[in-house]
Amino acid sequence: MPNSAPEQEKDALSPPRLSPALRAAAAYLLAALTCVIGTMFFTDRDGGNALPLSGPWLILFVGASTLFVFVALKRVTETAGRSAPAIVNDDYRTLFDTDPAPQWLYAVDSSEVLALNAAAAKLYGLTADSVTAVSAEALIRPLPQSPQSSTRLTHQTVGGRARELETHVSGHSFSGRHCHLVTVRDTACEHLSESLFAEALAKVQPVLYRFDPVRECYDYISDRGADWLDTPIHALCSPGGWQQFARRVDTKDLDRIRVSVGDALKTPGDEPVEISVAYQLKSRTGPRWISDAMTLLRHPDGSLRAIVGAASDQTEEQCAAGKRTDQEAGYRALVENAPVGIFHFTAELLVSYCNSRLADILKSSPEQLAGMDLHSLGDEAILSVLHGALQGQRGAYDGPFVSPLSTDMQILSIRVAPEFDAAGKVFGGVGIIEDRTAFLEAEEQLRDTRERYVLAQRGTNEGLWDWDPKTRHLYLSARLLSLLGLHSDTLRTTGDEWLKLIHPDDRQRYRTDFVAHLRGETEHFESEYRIADKDGKFHWVLARGLAHRNQQGRAVRIVGSIGDITARKLAEEQLKSERDFSRGLIDSLPAPFFLFDQNGRLLLWNRFVSELTGLADGALLRADAQSLVIPEHEALMAHRIETALISGEASAEVMLRRNDGEPVPFLVVGRRVTLDGKPHIVGVGTDLTERKFAERAIKRLNTELERRVAERTSQLSAALSELESFSYSVSHDLRAPLRAIEGYSAILGSDYGDKLDDEAKELLRRVRAAVHRMGQLIDDLLTLSRVSRKELERRPVDLSQLAQVICEELHQQEPGRDVQIRIAPRLQVEGDPSLMRTVLENLLGNAWKFTGRVEHPTIEFNVARHGETDAFVIRDNGAGFDMRYRENLFRPFQRLHSDREFPGTGIGLATVARIVRRHGGEVWAEGDVGKGASLYFSIGQPPTLQNTA
Repeated sequence: MPNSAPEQEKDALSPPRLSPALRAAAAYLLAALTCVIGTMFFTDRDGGNALPLSGPWLILFVGASTLFVFVALKRVTETAGRSAPAIVNDDYRTLFDTDPAPQWLYAVDSSEVLALNAAAAKLYGLTADSVTAVSAEALIRPLPQSPQSSTRLTHQTVGGRARELETHVSGHSFSGRHCHLVTVRDTACEHLSESLFAEALAKVQPVLYRFDPVRECYDYISDRGADWLDTPIHALCSPGGWQQFARRVDTKDLDRIRVSVGDALKTPGDEPVEISVAYQLKSRTGPRWISDAMTLLRHPDGSLRAIVGAASDQTEEQCAAGKRTDQEAGYRALVENAPVGIFHFTAELLVSYCNSRLADILKSSPEQLAGMDLHSLGDEAILSVLHGALQGQRGAYDGPFVSPLSTDMQILSIRVAPEFDAAGKVFGGVGIIEDRTAFLEAEEQLRDTRERYVLAQRGTNEGLWDWDPKTRHLYLSARLLSLLGLHSDTLRTTGDEWLKLIHPDDRQRYRTDFVAHLRGETEHFESEYRIADKDGKFHWVLARGLAHRNQQGRAVRIVGSIGDITARKLAEEQLKSERDFSRGLIDSLPAPFFLFDQNGRLLLWNRFVSELTGLADGALLRADAQSLVIPEHEALMAHRIETALISGEASAEVMLRRNDGEPVPFLVVGRRVTLDGKPHIVGVGTDLTERKFAERAIKRLNTELERRVAERTSQLSAALSELESFSYSVSHDLRAPLRAIEGYSAILGSDYGDKLDDEAKELLRRVRAAVHRMGQLIDDLLTLSRVSRKELERRPVDLSQLAQVICEELHQQEPGRDVQIRIAPRLQVEGDPSLMRTVLENLLGNAWKFTGRVEHPTIEFNVARHGETDAFVIRDNGAGFDMRYRENLFRPFQRLHSDREFPGTGIGLATVARIVRRHGGEVWAEGDVGKGASLYFSIGQPPTLQNTA
């Protein structure tokens, strides 16, 4: 570790230190002399002589032992010093040796040169073998005894020439010894050195880097690392640049790296910790297997300060190892899964290897057969074949065999061959054993299979065929014959005749596929072609087949099937037409169309996008979605792509870039779709240019409209206030003279009634009746005015109960009338209770009034379906009205009957209409003169009829 500044200054001012060996020897000498002198002092005082040696001999013994201690410690120190360079880390040693600036390290206590790089050896004319024999004082004068910053010192360079060079001396701890590192810089060659060092770094295969965990970026990374991550170095060295690496590494690998780093940081102390991790990196050229050697630099508290690492590409080694493993596994699987027993034997007829099939045949296990002496078989015929193989001859045996490990007799077929070494000498043999007993059983099963085959071909939906290459006979099944329009169980023809039925354009492809399978170039035969039936009509068919081969690999029979795929071909052609139509439709869209992959790269676009952006197809292909919008909207576009992948849909208003023009505002709507099992984003854009202009115009209109509404509202409020004042004024001003007329008429009738003739009394009665109608008219006008001003208080209202109460009040007013009233039970509604009472009072009152001249009056209150509307209805069988004047029913002061027929003011139905419309409903009427009338009303919600009885 480098010394601190105060310690370096202290070392510079202190005198040269003694070597550890010399200091230990001096300490030993001082201790020995102290013991001797003390012993002599006490001995002389007591008058005795307890020492076995006299003074001179004692001093000689102490000096000799001191010299021995010094020499031993000196040897140990020199041995440790010479062994220190051997433990330098290989990676740092490589960087030290390849540094173009001369660097060398010497021990402060002994001035011994411990290590120097190639540049220093070249500067001083030294070799690696002569380093330990050189003193630092022979290379630089005067020799610095303390760290020094850049200063010019005299160096004894190659050839004994003295040169003044810029020198930097720094303190270090090397293998437990206090050392100085000397770095020499030749300013005249500085630029050349830098270029050579950069070239050396570029040639180093591993990617070198230094990672800052606080800023989450790289302080330094090799150019090769930028190529791996497909990201510029300045982006990787910017805050957050580590995310470019994280996106290309699987989450499980990242978690494993974090765990490894976390476990390493648990090591006590603040010394650097070295770890190695492996992970898979997704690069633009494909996945890479990376081996990363990391050195974790730590703060004094043990926390992570930085990571220095060298990452090497192990993809080729990984692939090669995988291939070797796959090949070995393939060969072993081939031997182990072979249908015959395979074994290897030595020149002593000992089994050195056998597969599991041989163990099965011999009713044993591979472990029991390993090392088995084949002489124990006891069969001279088999042993003679084996001895013949050891003499260089191939042999065979077919016949019965009884294994010494079993009493069952088997029919075996044995084939053996000699095995030669590089010199051509036989050193063993290999053999295969086939159990013919199982083959006989297989022949019986084959006969059964043939029978099932004959039965199966009659019921299958595909036609079967069988071709003999030797006789060139072609056998066709009944199903295949029916496809050709023929009717027979079987038909035997030739391959040449079959070839004539194939469409001329398909014959060459058919022959190529068929011959390739005959030669063994394909695992099975498969071909699509057109075949003509008996009427000359062509059908698309799919022919499949598999060749049965002999031991030489030659096809001796080909069996297969043929299926009619005409419908599928038609569907494929239709699908192609639809695909071409879809592409044409997409290109003809007057709006941009995009298709992005799950990483936000553009895969498909229409002509509108090309014309809008002005970019060539090569520049658009796999372009990032963010690159299509202005820089201010790049983050928004990336976020919307992620949102669409997660939630299924997203939209954004962005400005699309144009290569030679101003950006254009578009609303881009994206939806997630699944193509080939992977999520994609389909996007469609809408040009917002006109909408933006319209929005600005609408905003201006809204502002103007709000101003006008405010003015009209103020005027309407003033008008309503004046109307209310007018209503109360009219009520007060009109009622006073009416009361006077009523009073005087009453006095006239009571005080002077006996003096008035009949005509005068009739006139007086008419005056009082007119006064009464005038009062009723004022009350109705006030009610109409109150309806318009009253605030609605909606709550549940039982109209059935309310109608019952009103009908009872009407009956009390005219108890002599016999009116049949039917009210549907529990008709409920959400409305203002007082206003609902006013509605029913007017409607039921009208029905009561207009049935006054009917012999059997009837009034009904119910719900009804009128067209597409549910409404309440009040029906009666009274006077009715002419439908030509129905529009006048709900207008104030419009009456269809005279006061002599039916008294009234003409305000009641107008009041009903205003109340119903305030509730959001409608009111209308139907009737016929002399046949009654039906008054309908709704209040903005379906009527509820509850019959719970």
